[in-house]
Amino acid sequence: MSEGDSFVGRVSRSITDQWNIPEQFNKPIVKGKNWEKTHGSKHKFEFKSEYSFNRAIKSIPNIIKDPDYVFYNKEENGLEYYKNIEEGVTLVVRTTKKNVLYLATIYPSSATKLANRKNKEMEIMEPDIIDKYRYREPV
Repeated sequence: MSEGDSFVGRVSRSITDQWNIPEQFNKPIVKGKNWEKTHGSKHKFEFKSEYSFNRAIKSIPNIIKDPDYVFYNKEENGLEYYKNIEEGVTLVVRTTKKNVLYLATIYPSSATKLANRKNKEMEIMEPDIIDKYRYREPV
């Protein structure tokens, strides 16, 4: 953590277990001191309203603590937290080269984006796990 960074949450056990990333358990997630001016406002005008944007920003700790869904993006080495507040919101957390978790950005997201991520999760799960969730016709 650099000087001026602020703590916004920790990666939960359920997320690290679900995505098999035990090294991330309980790691702090930080927000850079200029995050609101740079990354935080990057997608501001994509939100339905300024109120919706401000509510999403104020809800960051809650999004991390109680997300509706979390996707581990292996290619980007980060987590995508999804939460429906005023509208669907995605909070992106990335890992630095020094293995620090930091807020990358926040933006509104649609139900379609969330459904696509859930489908992607099913594609990358182990085959035996997929079998566990696959619907079967009653015999």
